[in-house]
Amino acid sequence: MIIMKNKSLITTLIFLILSVGIMNPLIAAQKKEIHSVPASARLISPITALGDNKVVRLGILFNIKPGWKIYAPNPDNPAYEDVQPQIHWKGTSRNFTNVQFEWPTSKEVIHQGQVVRYYEGETVVPVTFDVDNPNNSLILKGTLKYVACKELCVPIEDEIQFVLEAGLAAPTEEAPLLIKQGGGAPKSLKAEISLLTMIAMAFIGGLILNFMPCVLPILTLKVMTFKKISKHSYDFSYRLRFLASFLGIMTSFLAFAVGIISLKSVGGSIGWGMHFQQPLFLTFMAAVMTLFACNLWGYFEIHLPAGMSKGINTILGSQKTTYKVLSGDFLSGAFATLLATPCTAPFLGTAIGYSFSKGTSEILTLFIFLGLGFGTPYWLGLVMPKNWLKFPKAGAWMTRLTLVLGWGLMITVLWMLWIISKQESLISSILIGALLVSIVLCFKMGKKNVYLITGLVASCFAISLIVPDLPQTAEEQKLQTEAIFDPAKITESLKKGKIVFVDVHAKWCITCQVNHSLVLNNPDVKKLLESDRVEVISADWTLRDDTIAQFLQDYGRFGIPFNIVFGPNAPEGIVLSEILSQQDVIQALQDAGYKE
Repeated sequence: MIIMKNKSLITTLIFLILSVGIMNPLIAAQKKEIHSVPASARLISPITALGDNKVVRLGILFNIKPGWKIYAPNPDNPAYEDVQPQIHWKGTSRNFTNVQFEWPTSKEVIHQGQVVRYYEGETVVPVTFDVDNPNNSLILKGTLKYVACKELCVPIEDEIQFVLEAGLAAPTEEAPLLIKQGGGAPKSLKAEISLLTMIAMAFIGGLILNFMPCVLPILTLKVMTFKKISKHSYDFSYRLRFLASFLGIMTSFLAFAVGIISLKSVGGSIGWGMHFQQPLFLTFMAAVMTLFACNLWGYFEIHLPAGMSKGINTILGSQKTTYKVLSGDFLSGAFATLLATPCTAPFLGTAIGYSFSKGTSEILTLFIFLGLGFGTPYWLGLVMPKNWLKFPKAGAWMTRLTLVLGWGLMITVLWMLWIISKQESLISSILIGALLVSIVLCFKMGKKNVYLITGLVASCFAISLIVPDLPQTAEEQKLQTEAIFDPAKITESLKKGKIVFVDVHAKWCITCQVNHSLVLNNPDVKKLLESDRVEVISADWTLRDDTIAQFLQDYGRFGIPFNIVFGPNAPEGIVLSEILSQQDVIQALQDAGYKE
């Protein structure tokens, strides 16, 4: 019996030893993870000094380790108030009142039947302070308390010590973190509401794109479609043509979406209209527009693949129309989209910026609605009853219109050649233009040799790649160096007390050229911009420039035109609409601190 008891005692001792041996490393590892501080926080500022600001928007930057979370405010469950981030100010804090937290949208999960909201990763929580006196320094001292959770929850306290001196305000490197961060109390449906809002903005932006200066080169393609529709009177022909053009538009927008998703997946740089920064793309489009012009002048016919057109016929149940009737309609819709994308429109820039920052489903959804908005004239024509649509009868006027439309496309080609001369070289532009003229002559004289035409087009591409430009003079090199965009110039100018007007534009952006011509070169606006109090910083995005692309992304934009005004009263910047007006520019300069 004694032996048995001893065996039991020995077994128990061995079990305890093994348990301690196994648990100790686990406990130690968990303690090590907890003691390594799973999250940290500090106060950041978008400005270097107070300036004339009576309200300052700072931010708490949380760096939360992977796998850890911190609780977000939960209006539906007051029990979480004790664990959400809170700051307890010390008596040495000075020069502020009315502290307001602007909680960003949080993630959420259902735990034991309750909604739990949380933040993870890098999170910025904006905090607004009412400043008592901008001429005195803003002194902030306190303790930030919050709870970080994984398997266990760890209370954390970070000391807040921050001083914002009085003086001229200039943006800091951390300013974009706050500018991109939205505010507002979290709501359970905020993400869905935001997406629905962006869908509406995408549709409206696509619709507005039909009336933007950017579409001036493609008016010919649109008129060409309606001209061809009026030429045929048999059943469903007009619907087939509307459908073909609409499908061309939707295909192009989906192709854009797929391209953006692919670039994002490999970490590439993305932006709206960036294809116009590539001379090869412009050369391709110039060749295509030349072929369209030859088609309009009756030199040859453009046909869709038979399978695609027959599929359309099958869907609509029309057997009278062969695929030849749809010649060019699909392609005119597709190329109209490509030509409409150099610039952004109101609402369009916001929707694109939102989609680029999200995942695959958001990008596809918003680009579909962009296409629906841009294709509104076509799908409206598709669904309208036949007796609602009145087309003019074909006649001699159509021949004259066709001639004019063809020359309209050639003007578009000249515009593209001008852009190529700015991007690549003047010699390249002249040689490509000569080859395109040769293509027109080949068709006009009836020499429709496929190999000859293909060789001429291939030569255009080769020239755009290998032909160098004339050597630059010393003065031209100096001007090119001075034109390089450097965001640091903004801070330097603000430190000197100046108002800064930043203009991001490109040679291929027609809306930019219209803004310059009608607004920025207006005598009243030009007088202000040339004032000693104002510094104009130009950012030319005609060619790819990663610095400009990053500057746009810092402010949630991925396309141009983009204009922003900085000043003592607006160190974070005042973003202007894509379509400038004299009143808006003058008002922004005054709001930023401009005084006569």
